[in-house]
Amino acid sequence: MIVEGKLEFEVAWDGKQITGATVHSSRPILACRVLEGKPAAQAVASVPLLYSICGRAQTVAAAAALEAAAGRPMSAAVDRLRELAVAAECAQEHLWRFLIDLPVLLGEPARSARFIAMRRRFDDLRQRAASGTAWWVEAGDT
Repeated sequence: MIVEGKLEFEVAWDGKQITGATVHSSRPILACRVLEGKPAAQAVASVPLLYSICGRAQTVAAAAALEAAAGRPMSAAVDRLRELAVAAECAQEHLWRFLIDLPVLLGEPARSARFIAMRRRFDDLRQRAASGTAWWVEAGDT
């Protein structure tokens, strides 16, 4: 089920750099009810299970929100792992479109085996980058 709604972004620009940003959402916020009352680590770990699209990006946002609420900045190492996780997720989504959807639109067979092989590589890289520690772990320490 796709829940309708829209996101509106406002960015303040002083002519040289971004000085502020806000996001307004008209989407219903239902997923948060599932997370209410859970320990921080469990809530953050549950986020990708709630979102089929952009699960890693949603998890990064949840971890950042918890850290901001706790008044604790994240380490540079975890910040970098998070950036890489979101970039890898974005690349996987693009690969899906290029290897699965686009060939079909052009009357060609989907390149499923190639996509699966590439996805395994991304999963391997993600696991090695995390070195046994989840990239959102700091939020769970609160």
